[in-house]
Amino acid sequence: MKVSAISFYAFGPKDNKKYNPNFNGYYDVIATGMSMPMTKFKDAEEIFGKLIKEIEADKNIIKTNYFKPIVEVYENMGLPNLFKMLIKSYNSDEMVQRIVNYVRNWNILSLAKHEDSIFDVVSYSGKAKDIRLGFGAGKEKGGIEFFTDKKGDFFVEQSHNHDFFSTGFYSNTGTVKVEVKSSYGGLPERTYYNKDGSKPFLKNWLFGGTPVDGTFMV
Repeated sequence: MKVSAISFYAFGPKDNKKYNPNFNGYYDVIATGMSMPMTKFKDAEEIFGKLIKEIEADKNIIKTNYFKPIVEVYENMGLPNLFKMLIKSYNSDEMVQRIVNYVRNWNILSLAKHEDSIFDVVSYSGKAKDIRLGFGAGKEKGGIEFFTDKKGDFFVEQSHNHDFFSTGFYSNTGTVKVEVKSSYGGLPERTYYNKDGSKPFLKNWLFGGTPVDGTFMV
């Protein structure tokens, strides 16, 4: 079964169940993470780690059998190497390979649930190279997704209410490579950066701002 790409709004509530107050630790962290500026890769890595810790600590959150293997790889090898294992089978083990194979066939695998799924491995295309790790926000609309591109550069996509932010980071410096912002479903505004933080004039003039043809160069 294949599914088409969806927006972060799919992480919103599927019913009107009352919010569990014991869930506030995770909720507080993701509420901050959905809207905070990502100025360097370390910001994204720290939010990822905090979300993992809140899920681990909350007994009301149901962890599937696939949660612990992902967390162990992250804690032992770091976030970039976790994605290398998922996408390129870098030092991959049997359980990680099972996760990858499942996502290839079914596009999404839940790692943790609280009423609805809140932490998933996702590939909208069914290809390992497109694997993402996504956190949902419970009753709030929005969420956060982490992924890498074919160059190994790291990306974080944040959605909160009507706002969408995507930030890409250079893999070797951790500095911002590109920022994409959009509100109320409007056309995205893009800004590109050099590794030293400066803005390449020609690239931003040609491809930055709000495009009229929908192209997106990274």
